[in-house]
Amino acid sequence: TEADAGPDKGVCGTSTTLEGNTPTVGMGTWTQLSGPTIATFVDENLATTTVENLLVNTTYFFIWTIENGGCEPSRDTVGIATSSQPELADAGDDIGICGASSTTLAANVVADGYWTVISGPNTPSFSDNTSPTATISNLVFGTYILQWNSRAGGFCPIETDQMELEVVPSAN
Repeated sequence: TEADAGPDKGVCGTSTTLEGNTPTVGMGTWTQLSGPTIATFVDENLATTTVENLLVNTTYFFIWTIENGGCEPSRDTVGIATSSQPELADAGDDIGICGASSTTLAANVVADGYWTVISGPNTPSFSDNTSPTATISNLVFGTYILQWNSRAGGFCPIETDQMELEVVPSAN
């Protein structure tokens, strides 16, 4: 059987499933061609198996080899690029302000975070949208939904948390 190791892919985290073809004749074996650490196969003879102990933000190459007695073995290589998971995002408590057009936000510190406005009566300004304690200004009467985003490697989804900011006018 002609070996097919499956498509190259990017994964989030330290393990993934390798997806080789199942031999109709012969036996298949997974081996590691390259990578910064020695990976572990759950079962190196299964066409579809999990590979673990991958180092994040690196690339590994694995070979799927199908052999049948004295015949020339068939080999195919697959590349697996890994990325790290983002830190947990915490936008902080909801805020209510009265008679003011700005306030300071209080999100948690993450390695790569940024603020976005999900909804609101206008488009406010951030002193620095990558700061967890940014000052948000140009606020008007109404309710804003703000989101603190934490990102990491390119193959991982962004971790998010939202908070509500309610602006009310001063009593007159």
